[in-house]
Amino acid sequence: RNIFENAIIGIFRSLPEGKILQMNPAFARMFGYDSPGAMMAALSDGRLQLYVHPEDHQRIQKIRNQGERIQNLEAEFYHRSGSHIWISFNAIAVRNPEGEILYYEGTAEYITERKQQDHSMRVQLDLGIILQKLHRLPGTLDACLDAAIDISGMDAGGIYLVDERTGSVDLFVSRNLGDDFVRTIARYPA
Repeated sequence: RNIFENAIIGIFRSLPEGKILQMNPAFARMFGYDSPGAMMAALSDGRLQLYVHPEDHQRIQKIRNQGERIQNLEAEFYHRSGSHIWISFNAIAVRNPEGEILYYEGTAEYITERKQQDHSMRVQLDLGIILQKLHRLPGTLDACLDAAIDISGMDAGGIYLVDERTGSVDLFVSRNLGDDFVRTIARYPA
């Protein structure tokens, strides 16, 4: 019991349809809850209805139905705060003497930082490939802005350049900024 309560990885027990029966404090903390009781109270029917992509739940159910083990299955979930988190699951089916699945026991590891680092590396690699092919400043700045927006998770942005002649700071390239907003912020005089 001590290992269950004090483990740094999440440990859980769930029914085949996904209803969580039991979890340790680390599992609840991954999702932003102070305790397993608080997380259970927040889940209306005890199911982990936190999948960012509903097809991930269907994929997990399909794997569960096909075999005994789930290994290193990664899925994206909603944190209590509304942000997205990534969890890697391992689980094994526990069966009765007739071979029917009673429940699953498993572990969950928080892998959000690793997924963000992987994504950032992919975007940087793609940007490097694009920049090797570009020879003009506008295309280069477009590619840099797209990469910065992608890595940051924001949906808008801009790049300013200093006009060497006037000293003013001018918006050179932007994405998803409203026309009125762009007119307001397009130039900052010296």
